Amino acid sequence: MARHSPVPLHIAPYALFAPADGLFYTEEDEDRVFAQQPFDGPDVPFDYLVPSRTTTLRPPKLVYGWKLGYEKLMEIARKEFPDTVITCIGHPLLGIVDEETYDFPPESFGEKHENYAMTLTSPLFSTAVREYLGVPEEDSDYIVVQHLYDSAGEAALGLIVGTNYIGAIEDEQIEKLQTLIDKYAPNERPQWYLDGNLWQWRRVAPSRGATKATARKKTAPAV
Repeated sequence: MARHSPVPLHIAPYALFAPADGLFYTEEDEDRVFAQQPFDGPDVPFDYLVPSRTTTLRPPKLVYGWKLGYEKLMEIARKEFPDTVITCIGHPLLGIVDEETYDFPPESFGEKHENYAMTLTSPLFSTAVREYLGVPEEDSDYIVVQHLYDSAGEAALGLIVGTNYIGAIEDEQIEKLQTLIDKYAPNERPQWYLDGNLWQWRRVAPSRGATKATARKKTAPAV
């Protein structure tokens, strides 16, 4: 659902993810915008997509990671980080699939099962991945499990290791994680995806003593 900003953006309509008129987003913009991504990494695809405090224009949030789906992510958790797997009474996919349309067998609610949602969104799993990669605790925000959307708007759970706002983990850490992922999804490579919520350009109030934001990949003034 498009969120209508009260402030016109005044952005070049040809800029990635911009509204069609360069001013305000409409309901029709969402599909068109998501069709413009994802992008291969490791660098942010264009410098103007890295935020800068020298301008009041802020780009959409891009996240960098692997679109794996809950089955492969759960297999990684189960086989590589078994101590992170959470069990509870109820169907394993509670919290993952649409409970109004998914046909849960009645008997599944009377037994304990591994729960995909609780496991994959738990800090236990992201912490285990972070520690495996040697990412410092103060950089825990880099490792996130969230839904990623392809160019057709189809969602699947992904493993995130950075954003255009904070940068990404180190190249050697990404390579180590890629080696692990290759065991379960050998054709998957990390890409830059639009965040499912923060996919729009926006204007912010001018900051005092403007300084440029930093990111590990690239920095440049926005469009």
